[in-house]
Amino acid sequence: MWNTLYLPGTTISSWNGVAVYEYAGGGRFRRMTHWSWSTSYHEHYEVARLATGSWWVPVSTNPPGFWERPTLVVGVPSTSPEPRVNPNGSEYRPGGVYFWVPAVPPPYVPGITTNRVDCHPPSVPPNELGTDVGAAPAGGLAVAQERLAAILAEPVEAVAAAPANAFQDSDGLISFVNLSSDLVNHSAEYKTGTEVFDKIANFFSTLRVKVFTAMQNGKITPLKGDPKPATQWDLTVTHYMQYLLQETGGLTDYAITEETYSETQVVAEFSADFVKLLFDAVTVPSSVIGGVTAFISGVGTTLRTSWDDRVRTYSVDLLGQCHEAVQQNSDGAPDYRYFPKLKYYHLTVDSQQSEFTSDCATVRKITFNFRYEAYVTAVAAAVLDKTTAEYKSFTAFLDKAQAANYKDAQNQLDTVLDGGVSADVPKLNAFGVDLSHYPPARAEQVGQVERRRLVAV
Repeated sequence: MWNTLYLPGTTISSWNGVAVYEYAGGGRFRRMTHWSWSTSYHEHYEVARLATGSWWVPVSTNPPGFWERPTLVVGVPSTSPEPRVNPNGSEYRPGGVYFWVPAVPPPYVPGITTNRVDCHPPSVPPNELGTDVGAAPAGGLAVAQERLAAILAEPVEAVAAAPANAFQDSDGLISFVNLSSDLVNHSAEYKTGTEVFDKIANFFSTLRVKVFTAMQNGKITPLKGDPKPATQWDLTVTHYMQYLLQETGGLTDYAITEETYSETQVVAEFSADFVKLLFDAVTVPSSVIGGVTAFISGVGTTLRTSWDDRVRTYSVDLLGQCHEAVQQNSDGAPDYRYFPKLKYYHLTVDSQQSEFTSDCATVRKITFNFRYEAYVTAVAAAVLDKTTAEYKSFTAFLDKAQAANYKDAQNQLDTVLDGGVSADVPKLNAFGVDLSHYPPARAEQVGQVERRRLVAV
């Protein structure tokens, strides 16, 4: 018998030790740092059972676009009765992709099948796959430096052909702001963390044009599953810069959340109330909500008076620093650790119109399509110590990217992502870190009021 799990992928990804690996050829597997877990319920099949855990494959009857090689799920022949894998013959799996689960935690109870998926998963657990697994496919910092050199070689003038209205206060608005918050005021590591985050903000701001140009010229290629970008603001460009930073070893793994949503309304009865339902479902910085609501309300109002058939788009990108002290232990006196995180939000809303005419009336409808992505990562613990080789190599990489002095041009917005203390022991598995490696922070009671202040130790 083999196990199955009918759960959202995001639920599985939160379990301890879960990681995704991809076949790299030559009998080798490498860890994937960018994998979009499903947010809806899907089947997952166990394909290899070892002493310390199991290998699994995700399946879908409607494979997402980023699966490069969707493969029809075929079960190993079995004379046992049902249930079997892919009972309706409509399930697909991503070719060469497997994820590792050390154990299924309670209260989740796996189902069973009498046969398993016919595939070739790793025959050993992740820690025995080889030293190249877990590193970036291209070879770490050295290759990241080579890619950066190719990007920096691009002249800024080469992007003159990009749309002139890619950044404007109108339909198609894209805004990019750097956020900061203050929690641990008197910590050397906190000061180092903010300095590193400022460098990362500059990296995203000043390198974007050059990455876009290098992709347009074919000197670098988009990550697997990403299309060639049409503008410097496309997610393809952002994903590549995120990949470069993670490849250097200065950042942890990414925790990724993706959501899509559509809403269709008759123009004559248009209401923007549905926006609240959307933002109740996903965590979005409060500063985003007003802009999105204003855009949607404006489109609805315009179409009541003037029906023009065109697509309108609103996009917003937010880069946030989250300086937080999180509790490491669950028993005894709280043991807090300074754990700085980088949060990147992307939200796109586009509107599409349709008109239906009959003998009796004309009905005009508008559809809003939302795409939301959130990427959260942390600075590696060693980077918070200025004496380490990791700090020196990572900051040198960031400094090299600053061909233009963008530091004084950053937009500051301190009210979004205001720092705070986690309510309970955080689930940090997605980042692939050991919290004990991070600097300690001590909680003090302030006055007669039962509240805590976090200070450096």
